[in-house]
Amino acid sequence: MASYKTQSGYIIWQANVTMSSINITPATDVLVNGCFNNFNTIACLRGSLLGVLALITGILCVLKLLKLHRAHHQNWHQFFIFYCATVECVIGVVHFVMNTYVQIDFGLQWLKLSQFLVMCHFYWLLATRALRREAWTKRFLLPFLVIASLYFTTVASLGYCGGHRHILGVLSAILADDVVC
Repeated sequence: MASYKTQSGYIIWQANVTMSSINITPATDVLVNGCFNNFNTIACLRGSLLGVLALITGILCVLKLLKLHRAHHQNWHQFFIFYCATVECVIGVVHFVMNTYVQIDFGLQWLKLSQFLVMCHFYWLLATRALRREAWTKRFLLPFLVIASLYFTTVASLGYCGGHRHILGVLSAILADDVVC
């Protein structure tokens, strides 16, 4: 390295480094690569591990559903959450192993958000019962949940049907009554 003083008194350091002396290793994108297409060992191990964990989680969800059915549980919220979680785990296993379609991510996100809305409904319902304001549920909670679910469904369907297309192209196709999917 060489240094020199300028007229203002500042010291400037210059490194004598060429581009060929910098070690550049190519980055591996484990989200694009996998076991079947663009094989990469790390990506394959990652996908396989996530697939096995999703399969174990799905089996545990099925066992919980069987337990709820045997007990004749009255709360529909838990049934919905565990059914969605089971479907999400099955789709997740396919997604983590195949790792091909981006549209599967939109389906998984929609399932997660629907579970979130059902949990919000459950806890807000408990809160309005505790406050003895059940009328708030019909007046505020249900319209909010319907609007939120419509928004999530619209975003997920645009992503799923559009795939690699631009969102504005999908919207214009919807407005022109063309078949999008």
